[in-house]
Amino acid sequence: ALEPARRRGAEIIGEIELAWRWLRGRVIAVTGTKGKSTTTTLVGRMLDAAGRKALVGGNIGVPLSAQVEQSTADTVHVVEVSSFQLETTTTFRPWIAVWLNVADDHLDRHPSVEAYAAAKARIFASQGAGDWAVLNADDRTVMAQSEGIAARRVLCALSGRIADGFVVDGDWIVRRTATGADRLVPVAAVELTGRHMLGNVLAAAAAASLAGCAPGAMTGALRGLRG
Repeated sequence: ALEPARRRGAEIIGEIELAWRWLRGRVIAVTGTKGKSTTTTLVGRMLDAAGRKALVGGNIGVPLSAQVEQSTADTVHVVEVSSFQLETTTTFRPWIAVWLNVADDHLDRHPSVEAYAAAKARIFASQGAGDWAVLNADDRTVMAQSEGIAARRVLCALSGRIADGFVVDGDWIVRRTATGADRLVPVAAVELTGRHMLGNVLAAAAAASLAGCAPGAMTGALRGLRG
């Protein structure tokens, strides 16, 4: 069915792109080879704890198109997006886009790792100067693929090697700036096991902070979350 449509010059889009065109609220989108479901869930919980109207879905749980009827100007749609979904977007514009990592995966669908990474990078394609891109500074491919994007780049690093951005510093997840470090979430509050899970919390805290969530709400959202 797709080939005749292409010959007629019809626009071929996916469910994420179609739903996006009807949303009234803003979108926080999360992609990555690993950890995107956990991170998406965490961002939604943090927004909820902060008293924001948040709807979670996309590649996890409820499809984005099922959220259209509930979408209002003050809704924040927290959306997990896969490379397959991003391939069929043309105007999809997240207010905050999070790219966690890239690893060899889905090569039965994508012809190469480079093509897979390029599909992931489409999460930034329609962003503007007023949007945010949360990037894993410890992943070279994420950093290379995000060079020259229009959105404001915000870095996260478990390694702690960045001077400006979100890092784990001792017993705290903090936001470093030129004027100091603001404590956001105590590491002791993270009950998810494994350093990679701490990376997911770090990225979620970055996105939630940019969305205006207070540190107490971020920490509260982690209580009882073990997997």
